[in-house]
Amino acid sequence: MVSGAQGEEWVRQLNAGQAVTVHLEDPKTARQVVYSPKNTNEGGLISTKSSWGLSWELEVKPQFGAPGQNILSTYPTARGSYKILSGTSMSTPLVAGVYALLAEARGTTDPKLLESLLSSTAKPANWYDGAFVSADSLAPVPQQGAGMIQAYDAAFSTTLLNVSSLAFNDSDHHVTQASFTITNLASHSVTYSLSHQNAGTVYASATSFNSSPSEFVIQGFPQSTTPHSATIRFSSSSITIPPNSNQTITLFPTPPSSPEVDPGRIPVYSGYILLTPTTTTSPPDPSPNQTTQGEGILRIPYAGVAVSMRSLPILSRDPTLFSLASWSERDRPVRTPNTTFTIPYPDLSVKPNQGQYPDSGIPYPTAFFSRVLGTAYMRLDIIPLEIFATHNTSSYPSILNITQVVLGVKTAGMAEGYPLAYYPGRGFTEDPFTGRLADGSVVPEGRYQFIMRALRIFGDRSKAEDYDSLTLPAFELRYRK
Repeated sequence: MVSGAQGEEWVRQLNAGQAVTVHLEDPKTARQVVYSPKNTNEGGLISTKSSWGLSWELEVKPQFGAPGQNILSTYPTARGSYKILSGTSMSTPLVAGVYALLAEARGTTDPKLLESLLSSTAKPANWYDGAFVSADSLAPVPQQGAGMIQAYDAAFSTTLLNVSSLAFNDSDHHVTQASFTITNLASHSVTYSLSHQNAGTVYASATSFNSSPSEFVIQGFPQSTTPHSATIRFSSSSITIPPNSNQTITLFPTPPSSPEVDPGRIPVYSGYILLTPTTTTSPPDPSPNQTTQGEGILRIPYAGVAVSMRSLPILSRDPTLFSLASWSERDRPVRTPNTTFTIPYPDLSVKPNQGQYPDSGIPYPTAFFSRVLGTAYMRLDIIPLEIFATHNTSSYPSILNITQVVLGVKTAGMAEGYPLAYYPGRGFTEDPFTGRLADGSVVPEGRYQFIMRALRIFGDRSKAEDYDSLTLPAFELRYRK
């Protein structure tokens, strides 16, 4: 490739009627040239490939950011010594190096203190949707955390905060007031004014689960945004802290609500608490983020969700994304109710939940589901509808008299491999049932149903109402003679 400036020069020459002759060297023998053009389009903004928070507990994550897109870095000598790479493979070692320098400069390895210093002095970037940069709106906290780390400012800050972020949780657990402590390490008093910087609200879903449950899905980047966000009230709008002293500020957040935002689309609001120094007594500092040596604008990122997370479905209601299927059929076409599946009797010599991956050539009855959200606990129960009388009932222990009731449903037990704890993210679940249960027993021939139950976020796994569940059509299970 060539630089943009070189290309423009060739175009000018061609337009002027000049001939342009280009000699291309063999890449295997050509010399390597390092060219570092300025990125005037996306430089300093959040990469569109960067992963988003919040955590499932709605804590503020990511915490802060570092350069990680199109980074010239070292590479194995046999493969060229240098390469342009992207991702956390680039940003993580940079942050690790900053942590080491910060620990040396501050004389401490306290992880909470170092995190707070980097978070409070970080510099937020403006919202960038992959095509346009907003001049008056910051990127959401779930995308960038506190912003780009500023190593120098963190090393020499004379003001410490005891928190690195504030989580206001969801509408069921909304934090009505929160506090943080400001410590002044300077040799003089410092006055800070407190204010709120809005980072807008982003919708996690393109459609509302209230109006379109079958279309509800977490949307990809860039998400829809709305300027409506939280309002913050402070116990004091200004505070003066004597040298080597600390004081506590209390704030009272109010999340955005309907009709400004649609709770069915999972509105995630966020912003920053700003501490701006209004008195200066030290020489000016060259860092652009500072007003005086060690005294600069400090920020505390916050975020919350303006909906009950427990009310959100975990399993997709799209009728094309949950079905009874056959394991041996490609693309898992939907099977009609009462389909008979004839399968080999399970190998009891293999320990429960440690069996071989089911043979794709065997038509095992298969539960096909799609998850919209992650879940802390998921179970696939086998519901007995009718037990067939067979000539070898001695092969089936007391399962013939199924009486256990779990979470309000009579069940033979969970399918082998279940339950699944902390099942991450979104995606498909395809589970063939070999006839064997999680406890190692085998169900007799009969008619059964699958019921998938996924614990809702913040749900109690002992309460049936805290599960999102879907039941598939009945099927008939037979074993080969």
